[in-house]
Amino acid sequence: MGVRDLTLAKENKSHFEEYLSNNPNVSPEIDLTITVLTTGFWQNYKLLGLNLPTEMVKCVEVFR
Repeated sequence: MGVRDLTLAKENKSHFEEYLSNNPNVSPEIDLTITVLTTGFWQNYKLLGLNLPTEMVKCVEVFR
């Protein structure tokens, strides 16, 4: 993970927490921390489907 990724992750977390505090009716069901990494640090792999538990899907939708 690059320094830029860590900085962006910290900013994203701060903005998301601010969004949640300003929108109390939109709340994830579980505590979820998301870190977004740039693609330049990863090898290219074929994308596979991902089956997340319902609670995590709801959290990801709130983050989007």
